[in-house]
Amino acid sequence: MFAHSLWLILGSFAFAEEPVATPPQKPLDSPVETEQKAPPTGTLNVTATTASTVYVDHKIVGTTPLSIDLPKGKHLVRIVADGYDPFVRRVRVTPDMSQNLNGTLNIGGGTVEFASPIPKATVSVDGGKPQPLPIRLKNITSGEHTWTMDAPRHEERSDSLLFSTGQNLYLYKNLDSSSGLATFDTTPPGAEIFIKNLQSPIGSTPHNMEGLDLKTHSVLLQAKGYAVAFRKLDNRDGEKGIIKTKLSKFGSNVTISTNRNDAVVTIEDIEIGSGKKVSIGKVERGIYNLVVTTPDGASANARMNVPAQGSIHFKAQLFPSDSEKKSRISIVPPLWNQWYFWAGVGGALAVTGTSAALIQELNQPIPAPKGDVSVSLP
Repeated sequence: MFAHSLWLILGSFAFAEEPVATPPQKPLDSPVETEQKAPPTGTLNVTATTASTVYVDHKIVGTTPLSIDLPKGKHLVRIVADGYDPFVRRVRVTPDMSQNLNGTLNIGGGTVEFASPIPKATVSVDGGKPQPLPIRLKNITSGEHTWTMDAPRHEERSDSLLFSTGQNLYLYKNLDSSSGLATFDTTPPGAEIFIKNLQSPIGSTPHNMEGLDLKTHSVLLQAKGYAVAFRKLDNRDGEKGIIKTKLSKFGSNVTISTNRNDAVVTIEDIEIGSGKKVSIGKVERGIYNLVVTTPDGASANARMNVPAQGSIHFKAQLFPSDSEKKSRISIVPPLWNQWYFWAGVGGALAVTGTSAALIQELNQPIPAPKGDVSVSLP
């Protein structure tokens, strides 16, 4: 009995187990530590026949005599001093080795050298013919000179330099990419610029834009007192897109009527509006592509010939794509070209003619009685 009670008492206590030590686990996603080794280098010792400035890979690194560690591989070294022609060499640096380069400079009258990392870059000095880079120019006259550097698919860069006889100038310039850039300019300025639709303008002229997709864009320019102008901007080749145009006051008021509330009117790939009646206002004289569509697949298109003045009205009859009827766009004849207009005008003219005859008759002087003598008094 005692033993049984003791077992019950002991059984009511919980005994803590001795923890078992486990080796620390490295997280699966922890990065593997790798030691970053410095690139192997070699030493280049540069001297010259006169105190000179040393360029390595287009940057000034010091003056002679100079000892410098460079990464292995090829490097462009320039040694220059005023009154001497530049000394330029390409060297190959070998890791953990030292090599010497002695620049022998010859007396010269000074140079201006242009270079750029951009392929097919050119430079024009004082408005002259563009020359491919790199180029070293001699026989430069003292004074100020202007230069312009350009390259395909890049923005041109212009500046001026001041040259003195015997001086050596080195201009190594980069150029900004023109990909995705666009500029819009109109005469007069202040025209609103629309792309894709008329919901909101991207700005007003003059305007510069970045990040424009590389494709053909349709652009609408609108200014108060001038006809709406449609233009195309093609920047697919990576060149800067440029629109520069003079707005015209000549054009016709354009209206498009449809038989659908959900019709969408597009001119030259720009969404103009929607509904049963879309009025654009005055549009510059020209021929434009007009497309009217609906969500259920109805579609009609036509070439829209806009004259230099007056008004023009188009009517789109739209039917679903599975309908037997074919969607089409037609020109609504002007009022003066419709029979009921002339019928109304003809009736008005008839009434007006009769009234005029009666009025004319009433305005005639009463004839004198027979036998009387008419005397005209002064």
